[in-house]
Amino acid sequence: MKKSLLDIICCPECLETFSLLHAIEKGNEVISGSLFCRKCNSQYPILEGLPVIMKNPGIMNRTKKSFGKQWEWQNENFFETDTIYGLGEKDELHDFENIFNIKLHNLPGKFILDAGCGCGRLTKNIGKVARNSTVIGVDIGNGARIAYNKCKDIENIHILQCSLLNPPFRPTLFHYIWSEGVIHHTPDSFYTFKKLDSLLVKGGNLYLWLYPKYKFSPYRFARDLLWKPYLLPLPLLYSLSWLFAISSYGVFRVHELLEGKEHRQKLKTVVFGFFDNLSPEFQHRHSKEEVVNWFISRKYHEIKITGDLGIVGRKEE
Repeated sequence: MKKSLLDIICCPECLETFSLLHAIEKGNEVISGSLFCRKCNSQYPILEGLPVIMKNPGIMNRTKKSFGKQWEWQNENFFETDTIYGLGEKDELHDFENIFNIKLHNLPGKFILDAGCGCGRLTKNIGKVARNSTVIGVDIGNGARIAYNKCKDIENIHILQCSLLNPPFRPTLFHYIWSEGVIHHTPDSFYTFKKLDSLLVKGGNLYLWLYPKYKFSPYRFARDLLWKPYLLPLPLLYSLSWLFAISSYGVFRVHELLEGKEHRQKLKTVVFGFFDNLSPEFQHRHSKEEVVNWFISRKYHEIKITGDLGIVGRKEE
């Protein structure tokens, strides 16, 4: 953990500034110790450089375990490697800049949050380009460890493990918040949206990608077929993901040909997609109208829909 992170984070319970306890430091890094809140007496560990700022995840515990295992396995080549969800690194970065209509290398001292950063690949690339900005990646599961290892040597990036239901930041900190495929895996998507909204400065930009409820998906069909697949052991779900992927891969390929797509989705990408849908406990699906109304209710403008179902908006100044 870079010591400069202390100027950014706060106690998620009372928003008080943290103090360091029993810290072992190496240069500008805190390798181990605790973050201590003197106001409410809360204490959170720093484990091999990674701050873990959450208590018992409670209702999110299954989700924490499933996504942790998913990113561990992705890092160990159980799933796709060169791509994530079928996208390469340049594609991810291009989408980020295009959706926010920005050039990262020109950003002057902004704060950027990757809310649900997974393995941290996008977080790393944002930070490498947006050198004059501060980039923070957060994740609830052990993907945060993988992200930390990817990003720890990049000075303007911070990684921490926490829950979006109780984020350790003061209100109105971030200028850009990116959350792709995350909040629909929390108990209440709208509640989590409001948590993210509270972290955004006036005039800031928020992007969400959510599962649509109006479009057929073989991934979500498989989940409905199994009813509550998240109750199954994760190794069994991994095997089932391969079974579904092999059974449906031909259909994916025909669909690509009919749409004239040059990009060919890899089999391991499809396996990753099935596991991503089957393993989390919560999986909500939304309409365009519903999510647009969330943004309107929090006084956003310049609201744009991108694909199925991404939405970006600018918060009223």
